[in-house]
Amino acid sequence: MNHQDSAIPSSPFLQLLILLVLVLGIGVLFNLLSLGIWESGGLSYIEIQESDLSLTVRQRWIMRVGLSLNHIGMFLIPGIIWCLIFQKTSYTAFLRLNKIPITQLSIWGLLFLCSYPLIATITKINISIPLPEWMQSSNEATLALMSKTLQMDSIGELIQNLILIGLLAAFGEELIFRGIVQRLLRQKWNNPHIAIGVTALIFGLFHMQFERFMPLAFLGLLLGYATYYTGTLWVAVILHFVNNSLQVILLYLSAPEGIPDIDHVPDLPLWVSLSSFLITLSLFYLVVRLSPRTHAVRP
Repeated sequence: MNHQDSAIPSSPFLQLLILLVLVLGIGVLFNLLSLGIWESGGLSYIEIQESDLSLTVRQRWIMRVGLSLNHIGMFLIPGIIWCLIFQKTSYTAFLRLNKIPITQLSIWGLLFLCSYPLIATITKINISIPLPEWMQSSNEATLALMSKTLQMDSIGELIQNLILIGLLAAFGEELIFRGIVQRLLRQKWNNPHIAIGVTALIFGLFHMQFERFMPLAFLGLLLGYATYYTGTLWVAVILHFVNNSLQVILLYLSAPEGIPDIDHVPDLPLWVSLSSFLITLSLFYLVVRLSPRTHAVRP
């Protein structure tokens, strides 16, 4: 057990429970604040979830402000408070925020890009699985919200989404999932692969997009292993940011009249998906070989 681990006074599960309380408690408060902002701007949560409702540019800006506050209240603030409670001055060491391995980051970035055809195939498989009605309803509501968020008629709206979906989501979600949850589960079970897998499942379920649970969980696996094998949270944060931002930019460039087709998944030949799998696996083997070998530098 290293110095940072020994500085933690209580069990990992107790710390996870406290984190959950922080996420739910502060998240609810900020959600109420967001609803208030939406109501003051002439919006309601029910209306936003209606797929055929068209929002003005001003209403979309108000909606994004509310979503940003939701994310800050559910991820950033609880994560920071947790670090102040349990890590105090050692939180940067605990989260491994003290270095960015450029070589490994470059290979991981290439790995992510090469995995996109594989992820598209996984998404196709996931969509083909019949879901209960309540899951379908959740998908439709989430899809309607995302469609309105990703409708962009100007560079200004593109920048808003890069901040919300790129920057806030990348740092906030990685702080909670890979920075804290995965680390605590590894301490509890002393098995990085189980911790990474369970964290990826939680990550996939959290998004409430059941038709895309499998690709989201797969993305969580990649981000989890990137954190573990590079020894720093920054790699996962940067990869998450680039992944989300690329999708936002592509939707902005390809969407007719600013209306995105976020439900579209391309049909790819089998050889493309198989090639993607083999290249991703080969690059994964390479980053494992290049990873630090000492336990002390791995989160």
